[in-house]
Amino acid sequence: MPTTFREADPGLATDSHLSKSAALFDTELTPPQFHASYRWWEEEALPILWAFNIGDIKRLLQFRLYDDVDFPRKILQNRNTAILTEFIVTLFPAGRSDLPGLAHHEKVDEILRLCQTFSFPLPWNWLPSDLDGIHPITTALEIDTESVLQFKSVPFEDWVRYSLGYPTMSVIWFVEQHRELYNLVSAHLERDPDQIYAYIEVEKYLRFRSPWAHRSVLQCLKEKGFASGNNTSNQRIASFLIEPIHALFESPPRPFVKFLKKLSVLSIRFSRKYHQNAEIDWTNPFVADLPHLDEFLASNPATTLARRLTYSDGRDFTGLSPESFEQEDEKLRALMDHWDLLSTSVEECCIAFPEMTPYFKDCVKALFQGKNYYSATAILHGLHELQPSPYILSLTLRGDSVDSYASLLDSTENFAAYKKIMKEKPGIPFLHPHIAEYHSQGQKAIAGLFPLSTL
Repeated sequence: MPTTFREADPGLATDSHLSKSAALFDTELTPPQFHASYRWWEEEALPILWAFNIGDIKRLLQFRLYDDVDFPRKILQNRNTAILTEFIVTLFPAGRSDLPGLAHHEKVDEILRLCQTFSFPLPWNWLPSDLDGIHPITTALEIDTESVLQFKSVPFEDWVRYSLGYPTMSVIWFVEQHRELYNLVSAHLERDPDQIYAYIEVEKYLRFRSPWAHRSVLQCLKEKGFASGNNTSNQRIASFLIEPIHALFESPPRPFVKFLKKLSVLSIRFSRKYHQNAEIDWTNPFVADLPHLDEFLASNPATTLARRLTYSDGRDFTGLSPESFEQEDEKLRALMDHWDLLSTSVEECCIAFPEMTPYFKDCVKALFQGKNYYSATAILHGLHELQPSPYILSLTLRGDSVDSYASLLDSTENFAAYKKIMKEKPGIPFLHPHIAEYHSQGQKAIAGLFPLSTL
């Protein structure tokens, strides 16, 4: 069985072990300080573990928002056996007839195993070699590839836990592997000092790639007297993740169970952005403040969400003018970016919670009836982008009138179906076809768009 991280596992890196090499590679492995007034999320955890919603329990165990890693085990051990049986049957795939016969403590173990996210320690696999005849960019790309592989082994749940100040072994292990990179390169340059000039070039290419890999190589060059500057802490390097996570936890949300759902959606977003992408954006912060995500998860009627979106869109479209198309100004770019984020938010919500698909389809109907084509097409696009798992596919293929709106995203003749209904029933516009027409025909193409329709 593969080794997994456990927060109290003495076999993994410990503070005393890390301190032995700290002098060689100056780094900060202590969790970041988060100056919340108190750890409100720990108070919220207890009622959930004593409640009866296995979905909420699963999400709490997934993110481990508590200091004592044995805390949920102690609570679950004191739950009624029949309740544990109900939980475990809900969590397990069909076909396991032996589940009700498990002992009480075995049921607790199974629930924890099924709900918690485990990461697997990957040893550093790249080794330095003689760079004669090898272009430095090749070596930089090899180092970066290994660093990215290490980064992708740390799940979002562990970055959340680390950001809140809890010791998190997968993050410590990740940093330790970059200390190993430092040790390997340092020893290599000791054996062959002539390679220093090649690694000066390697460092230049790494400046725009993995910041942890870059820091390791840069530190080696500093100690040889071939580079200067202050060291950058892990917390500073990881600020593109830590700061957005801190912002989420600054004040207690209500209700907490909705907040856990929000974290689940953000976990999907994180995985798609950092684990599934070939190229990682190390510079821009992780976007955790997705538009309308809180409203999506608030369990309000779809018609209420449609009204709120229409009110918000009407406000956001204020100030859009023909000159916005000519100059492609900030207003137009912001509206296009918001459309993309709204579409992505819907897609990621449905990946995290497939049962929300019918809710969004009802919202599309209400938006079209209200002539808000901007948000309606964004949500419809998000639904169409879903990977068709059997469950989502069954929801999507159910006969209902929303499927008739799909043609409005058909780009044939520059969205002819959309333009027809927009002409007959003017409303808040779906901007893509209007921008395309402006580029091909100029001002006359958008003459009929203004003044914008008021709903």
